[in-house]
Amino acid sequence: MAVGDSAEVMTAHPGAVTHLGEVVLMPEIINAHCHLDCSMTRHAIDPPKSFTAWVRRINALKRSLDDDDYLAAIAKGFAESRRWGTTTIGHIESFPELMLRLPLSPLRTWWFREMIDIRHRLPTERAMAGALSFFRGEDAAAG
Repeated sequence: MAVGDSAEVMTAHPGAVTHLGEVVLMPEIINAHCHLDCSMTRHAIDPPKSFTAWVRRINALKRSLDDDDYLAAIAKGFAESRRWGTTTIGHIESFPELMLRLPLSPLRTWWFREMIDIRHRLPTERAMAGALSFFRGEDAAAG
């Protein structure tokens, strides 16, 4: 494999050549740490005076949202990521109980459990049971 002027490449590497035209080849984009459920908060928070102020504001905003808001935000985040060339996501999931309601991920996705609980809706044991059910492919009604 080589990159360069076609005459030089063909001289140095005789054999079959695939011409792609005037394109740029790039490796896939991997977002190793994202919060898809925050996709709806863009432009909702002014530049913070401090990290602590930012955390307080985002947590207050997230507490005001319901499950459907989060599901819509995750779908929006996946669509946006795909549109910009992302192929793989490391998603930090704040509400694992919602995972059973998500459609199949359109991208390669690694799911990580957010350990900062802002809503205190479910005991940790129940939230983790929901996440495990998702990964085992269990029916939500059975759990």
